Amino acid sequence: MLRRYLSATIVSAALLLLAIATTSYLIDPFGLYQPTSMDQLSRVAQYEHMRKVKPLRVAQLRPTAVLIGSSRAGRIKVDHPAWADQTTYNLSLPGITSYEQYELLKFAHRQQPLEDAVIALTFNGHLAANPLLREGFNPELMQAIGIMQYWEMAKSYAATLMSVTAVTSSVQAGKEANPDSPAYLPDGSWHVRSTFFAGIPGFKLVIQNFLDRHHRPGVKPRTDLTHFESLLEFCHRNQVQIRLAIMPSHVFHLEAYAAAGFMNTWRDWHRQLQTLNEAVATRHHRPAYPIWVFGHARGIMDEAILPSNQAAESWFGDAVHFKPEFGRLMLDDILLSSTGVPASYGQRLDRIDVEKYLSDTDQLRQRFVMQHPDVTNLLLTNLGLR
Repeated sequence: MLRRYLSATIVSAALLLLAIATTSYLIDPFGLYQPTSMDQLSRVAQYEHMRKVKPLRVAQLRPTAVLIGSSRAGRIKVDHPAWADQTTYNLSLPGITSYEQYELLKFAHRQQPLEDAVIALTFNGHLAANPLLREGFNPELMQAIGIMQYWEMAKSYAATLMSVTAVTSSVQAGKEANPDSPAYLPDGSWHVRSTFFAGIPGFKLVIQNFLDRHHRPGVKPRTDLTHFESLLEFCHRNQVQIRLAIMPSHVFHLEAYAAAGFMNTWRDWHRQLQTLNEAVATRHHRPAYPIWVFGHARGIMDEAILPSNQAAESWFGDAVHFKPEFGRLMLDDILLSSTGVPASYGQRLDRIDVEKYLSDTDQLRQRFVMQHPDVTNLLLTNLGLR
């Protein structure tokens, strides 16, 4: 009797798991198994699952050109004419660390040798106080080779089919998408559609989040470029063509840096990036990689900060997240300049005087503060910086 009971229990459990896996496969909340669309992907909070799902998508697509950065770079669609002959994917992750960025690049290159890559850099991502990786990132999958990669893949796929997360996400995918929820695209990019946290509230929220993570009164902030150097070494050693791009932020974000004691470290970070990029290239007897900057673009980086109900047409949704439209303009400069098309908004930091660029951005910041004293005082006061 006991044996029959146990057998029935095992069979029932197996059938239940099979039913769950089949349902998850057919509904496909993460866009891994069926052709998908923005509408379908946007029904699920993909933001929470990207560290588990995106490596699987890369293994499926085997892209030859990728963009890897934080949620800022996540705003950039990669269906660009310059990459028309490439299989492309936006491999950006929210709050990406420099270690995660390095591991993702190696992983993508192992699936299919990369012909081009844009590596989007942020000051936040290179601060020494960051964790090595964030929850959900699987270094075992990133580093596994041969049969071990298949094993790690199998475990990751199983989690997308037979976990509590898979069930709850499948339920979400069966509902209509909320028009105010973020829009997730099959190319890996995403952007916020709601204006609830746009403008002044969005600026406060994003900067407060940065301060909560990194601001320690009396402690001088430090950067750590160890993993960035490893990324450069890997690319030169394997002759991977990459283009580096420092993601811009609104100049008020720099004003908050100045008030919180981060400004000197932010300036030094630019100098260190340029110096390290040239040093690694010299070691490999290869040209240094281009470093694109956009922080000097007047009329965009210093646009007025509006109330949330008036911010729909702004270039920035908050202090650091630009709209997809500006992301496209940035990608135009990054990809088309090599064909002789003049840049419209960006500059090559590796070709200009870094001190002149830092001075220009600082003048833009000071000009904004003078022209918008009320909103500057309001935000700095609410952030506890004044």
